[in-house]
Amino acid sequence: MLHPRRLRLDHKEEKEMQTLQAFERLGQCEEYFEFFGIPYDEKVMRAKRLHILKYFGDTIRKLEWVDASESQKLLLYRNALLAIYQTFLHNAPSAQEVWGESKCAACHSIGECSTC
Repeated sequence: MLHPRRLRLDHKEEKEMQTLQAFERLGQCEEYFEFFGIPYDEKVMRAKRLHILKYFGDTIRKLEWVDASESQKLLLYRNALLAIYQTFLHNAPSAQEVWGESKCAACHSIGECSTC
């Protein structure tokens, strides 16, 4: 089920919230979607929240150095979140692709374990 934006703010409040400063105060995955007005499926969010946040955080770190106005950056961030969400809706990457190379739980070697 798609989750609509929870709060409907008047134009003044909505304009004040659409700043990089307001964006930087966000932390929960759903808050980013609500901030940008992007509807989301709660089942997908429950299953892929951390994966989406990981990809989005990596993307933000790359985009924060782009020479753009505040509104342009927010648009870039919104488009990035939307693209990441679409990826998880239609072609979810594996945990290894999201978190990097897998380590052996017993010996902590990367890749194929030669000991265990």
